Amino acid sequence: MTVKAAIHFLLIIVISVVLAPVIGGIAFFAVRAAIDLATTGLDDIKGLFVIVMIGTYAVGGPIALLAGILVAIINLWRLPSLPVILAAILAANVAVLVVQPVIGFGWGGFFINLVSSLFAGTICWLLFRRHLSAR
Repeated sequence: MTVKAAIHFLLIIVISVVLAPVIGGIAFFAVRAAIDLATTGLDDIKGLFVIVMIGTYAVGGPIALLAGILVAIINLWRLPSLPVILAAILAANVAVLVVQPVIGFGWGGFFINLVSSLFAGTICWLLFRRHLSAR
């Protein structure tokens, strides 16, 4: 492995762990805030935002780490396309559900995490697709 490939390997994991949970958390917050606004009104939007942002790393961090490792490994052999990245995210969500079912909060939480993760992975891919190649 060259130095450039090693840097790209680590960079993919760092971007996944740092950026993806925030993107997924903001998307979840926006949907949750819209639902709360439509049903009961927003009493404490700042409190909801803080709770969601803290939860993004607690819940999404392990998923993002595993998905980032999978994408980084794939990147050693070929440039990961969006379907490959989404498949890695699906695999990471299933693995976290199996290994740590508390983080997934059951099937409902699994689907919420999956949709948030797929959205975050798509945004990360759109932002960084030109920089993925270690070649």
